[in-house]
Amino acid sequence: MLTQSESVTPLYVSQLGQGQDVVLLHGWGLHGGVWQALADRLSHRFRFHILDLPGHGYSRFGKDGFDLDAAVDAVAETVQATGVKSPVLLGWSLGGLIGWQLARRYPALFSALVLVATTPSFVCRAHWPFGMPPADLELFAQQLHADYRLTVLRFLALQAKGDKYARQNTRQLRESVFARGEPSAVALASGLDILRTTDLTTGFSDSAPPTLLLGGQRDVLVSPKALQATAGQTNNARLSLIAGAGHAPFLSHPDEFIAQLEAFLPHAG
Repeated sequence: MLTQSESVTPLYVSQLGQGQDVVLLHGWGLHGGVWQALADRLSHRFRFHILDLPGHGYSRFGKDGFDLDAAVDAVAETVQATGVKSPVLLGWSLGGLIGWQLARRYPALFSALVLVATTPSFVCRAHWPFGMPPADLELFAQQLHADYRLTVLRFLALQAKGDKYARQNTRQLRESVFARGEPSAVALASGLDILRTTDLTTGFSDSAPPTLLLGGQRDVLVSPKALQATAGQTNNARLSLIAGAGHAPFLSHPDEFIAQLEAFLPHAG
């Protein structure tokens, strides 16, 4: 089990295991506990530093929300306070988008990136036709104000949609979402705004460390085409698409996910 120890830095961090240092960033509406099963299985191989993003889980981050730069600075400060040198960053969905910006602003902080179900722009743009329709995230933002609990649960179901184990994955996500208390409604709105407005497609690969892009072939939020386009424009990147997986391949296909992770990391430095 993850050891729970309060951090003096802005974000809550738990640590587990021994070996190569890996920082884990979760997706929107969840918390670091979503990595529990993965961390338990790999604790003999990696030393995990599992963060709760601002306003999620045990992390609290002001009354006015946060933007991408504030989230990036909070993660960077938290990682630096752990004292680890050149860890790998593994970010999923929103956590992966924050990972892109971390690599741009703090290029020496991480030795490698593992970005799961994420791209430098989650929505379609004139120069990036591979994302979600902007109206979809706008609708979620509107629904969030009306009933944030229901909106979070709907979003979790969408993350599992398309996966061959969709029902099992939805149950896992639903069971974990409120395990560390209810996320801040302001933080949820801030996270959605980051997903809706962030565009890192220009120059996003200029200073990227070795990068593994991992995704699911049945992901309805981040399509395989989006990941293929990302890989094609990212220096020093590898792409792996897991057959039958949706937006959370580390939950639905852990064996395949772990195999890709372990194959990449020995060559990432």
